[in-house]
Amino acid sequence: MWFNLNTLNAMSVIIEKLAIEGMSCGHCVAAVQQALNNIEGVEAQKVEIGLAVVRYEEGKLPTAAIDEAIRSAGYEPVSHERIRQ
Repeated sequence: MWFNLNTLNAMSVIIEKLAIEGMSCGHCVAAVQQALNNIEGVEAQKVEIGLAVVRYEEGKLPTAAIDEAIRSAGYEPVSHERIRQ
């Protein structure tokens, strides 16, 4: 994703680490990654069994939308930990 410098400086980017239950294989990882990347404005930076790291613009997306996408893929979000703002 490309940003011009004026846009990047004007927005606050959130990076969160999500704990996710129910993932056990590569298919699970792919399903969660696709579900997260299908949310407009969300970038799944890393997805592995049991966790995901996502990046999004603060104020543009409720955490509930991320949780809903994970649940729709068949898994359960357990926690969100903001690792950078």
